[in-house]
Amino acid sequence: MPHFHIQGESDVFDDAEHVEVQGEMTAYGFVTAERVDEKTVLLSEVALANLQSFEGILFQVEYEEEGEDGEESIVLRQVQMFFWPWDDDEEFADDEEADGDEPEVGGDGESNGSMA
Repeated sequence: MPHFHIQGESDVFDDAEHVEVQGEMTAYGFVTAERVDEKTVLLSEVALANLQSFEGILFQVEYEEEGEDGEESIVLRQVQMFFWPWDDDEEFADDEEADGDEPEVGGDGESNGSMA
């Protein structure tokens, strides 16, 4: 059984004695963790295609080299994924209204056709 190192603020692993893995845990892939009973945490893969709509605790998986004891370590790093455009993205909504949804061209906002 590999050693798990948890990095993040989630309390789902507090007082857990057992970790069960459902599916595959690929290097740099994503998993979610949930309590199935008082002492057991279930890790399940979150497919890349589902990340944008995923709502829950999310960890990225990283495998570390085997230590002196011959056991490999797995780091579960808690992450948050944000996809643009954000629903509450007022800054960009104001910009789009001001310039009629046209992208800004050039550093000074003017375009004279020259590259200088």
